[in-house]
Amino acid sequence: MPTETIFQKILKHEVPSEVVYEDDGALAFMDIVPNARGHVLVIPKGETGENLTDTDETAMAPVWRAVHHIAPRIIEAVEAAGFNVIMNNGHAAGQRVFSPHVHIVPRFDGDGLEPWPKIERSVEEIAADAVIIRAALKE
Repeated sequence: MPTETIFQKILKHEVPSEVVYEDDGALAFMDIVPNARGHVLVIPKGETGENLTDTDETAMAPVWRAVHHIAPRIIEAVEAAGFNVIMNNGHAAGQRVFSPHVHIVPRFDGDGLEPWPKIERSVEEIAADAVIIRAALKE
């Protein structure tokens, strides 16, 4: 088990949060450093590692079900034009709390949030990447 994070403290009600949804396997609450109005975090209630790669899929399945259930309702409630579902895994990906969590970020026309940058890759380079990824998936 990783070092206790703010999310475990929220689950134990040791830290206040604005909970918007809860079921047996997931808890959703308002992000206190939001990227947009209505930004919600969804966390698993089960045992976890630090991110998706070291957390059992049975702990994450309720999170994805909750995201599927609540995202459209959040978007309707805040009258957003769309939304992003984001999960940062690892420091290089922007993860700052090392406990798995999914962001639901409502998007508004002209909100200024920029999508991630693109890189230039040739068709051959993309094909070579596909070869090594397929090989890794066979392991």
